[in-house]
Amino acid sequence: MKKITLTFVLAFACIFAANAQKFRVGLKAGVNFADANGIIADQSISSDTKMKASYHVGAVADISLVGFYIQPGIIVNSKGFKIKDGITNEEVKTNLTYLEIPVNVGYRLGLGPLKANFGVGPYVAFGLGGKTVGGGIDEAIKWGTGEGETKPTDWGINIGAGIEVSKFFGTVQYGLGLSNISNTVNSKFKNAVLSFSVGYYLFGL
Repeated sequence: MKKITLTFVLAFACIFAANAQKFRVGLKAGVNFADANGIIADQSISSDTKMKASYHVGAVADISLVGFYIQPGIIVNSKGFKIKDGITNEEVKTNLTYLEIPVNVGYRLGLGPLKANFGVGPYVAFGLGGKTVGGGIDEAIKWGTGEGETKPTDWGINIGAGIEVSKFFGTVQYGLGLSNISNTVNSKFKNAVLSFSVGYYLFGL
């Protein structure tokens, strides 16, 4: 699955690059405010979970096509959530680290030296590691398809906007998970991440 997805993304980028007005490659990093939507034992947890500060870092390609652009990337993205333990009343954090492959498509508007952009697109992510800590718990995330394990693949949609000045750029983005990553009976978890990024285009054609 990972090889097929990577091959598809690379082929897609090459096709667009062949017809592009401009092709650039850059690095970006930033802070996440991660949360989760879902239910535990048929009870909603959406009002109980709180955003957890985390991070993301990775590389993006930017392919300009007459005002529009396509922007695939490879990102190490930390997600998860925090919630109070119902027994100890202590805060419990679940940290989930993914290798994420987004492909955003958007429109770029030039405002003199400053440019604004608006984009949307799908992502697929593969679990790398993680841990649940707090309230007497210190357990590594078990990725898999068995009862109580966390599904190793996540997918969803990103919606964002940003600005550019020369080779520098900044973005704000909301990633909405559409995949249930829980294998526990009567439970559902979907990732939700608000992220702020800064980046720099290293080179372009």
